[in-house]
Amino acid sequence: MPCNRLKKLDTRYRKKYGMSMIENLTEIKEKGMDSFIANQTAKYTCPTCGGLICVHRGRCLTCKKE
Repeated sequence: MPCNRLKKLDTRYRKKYGMSMIENLTEIKEKGMDSFIANQTAKYTCPTCGGLICVHRGRCLTCKKE
């Protein structure tokens, strides 16, 4: 069970950025690191240029597309 600080941070990230650290940890535990990394790579790779999409900004760090 996560501590209260992590729960609060997770709640804030869910609302503000649409991602959950607790869900990420659960996925790693249940499916393994390789599966998690593959899913995250697919989720945060820009379809336009292949750059990295920033979870905080919601846009590609390379081409700036949202």
